[in-house]
Amino acid sequence: MTRGLEVRSRTSSFAFKRQPRDLRDTGRQLHSDFLLVGSVLRSDDRIRINAQLVRASDDATIWAEKYDRNIKDILAIQDAISRSIVGELRLKIDGGARRSDIDIATCEKYLRARRLAVERDNA
Repeated sequence: MTRGLEVRSRTSSFAFKRQPRDLRDTGRQLHSDFLLVGSVLRSDDRIRINAQLVRASDDATIWAEKYDRNIKDILAIQDAISRSIVGELRLKIDGGARRSDIDIATCEKYLRARRLAVERDNA
């Protein structure tokens, strides 16, 4: 068993979009012990993102955070919140331990690629 976080594909998670929330079943289908769930609300030039880490086996919230930002640069917001969530989850799941096989440069390239994919999809 790999220690740390494993991210399922966007395609896999989008299959559950707008479906009734049964996180135990979702966790089983994705072969995931934990799920990151959330919502996005927009009001004028403000955006609020609510994120929760939920243990799939019992639907217990392990961590939750609310992010309020100005929507001016949505892509920078996405990057900043992604980094914040990863840092918080590392503390919650690994007790702050850092995996030696993670290459930070690779992670940053992944985040940039995700941003470019969002830009392409919104074009």
